[in-house]
Amino acid sequence: MLATASSMVVDAPAPALEAAAAFFAANGVITQRRVYSVKATLNHPDGFEVVVKAKLFRLPAGTVLEFRRRTGDGLLFAQVFQLFQAYIDGGAPEPPRFAIGQLVRPVRPLRPTLRASPSPDVWIPPMELPALVEVAEPTEEVSGI
Repeated sequence: MLATASSMVVDAPAPALEAAAAFFAANGVITQRRVYSVKATLNHPDGFEVVVKAKLFRLPAGTVLEFRRRTGDGLLFAQVFQLFQAYIDGGAPEPPRFAIGQLVRPVRPLRPTLRASPSPDVWIPPMELPALVEVAEPTEEVSGI
């Protein structure tokens, strides 16, 4: 079963929540903003959607930023938390954006391929295919239709 909540200890609560809001805005629509939380609907270009809420909690061990999946795809939620954690740890100036193929590999369409003859000196004779259905010739003209 995929997780519905993931959390991390943060040293600076306000910047961490602002980073979560920036990440959510870059990848979806913020639907609710409070003093200690932000909620957003995130749409992935691979066709998945998830509603995530980021909330700050003060615990004896420190301040915790929790991501909770409200509804939507669990696989996308795991990807969201992973990307956000890399964004926070890496200190990138811009939040990462979702990309096609992160969750589902793009499927290449099946196309028939024509191969050239192995050598220009090789002659391939034309093929004649027999008719699959015989069509009768009309015997009389129909009028009045």
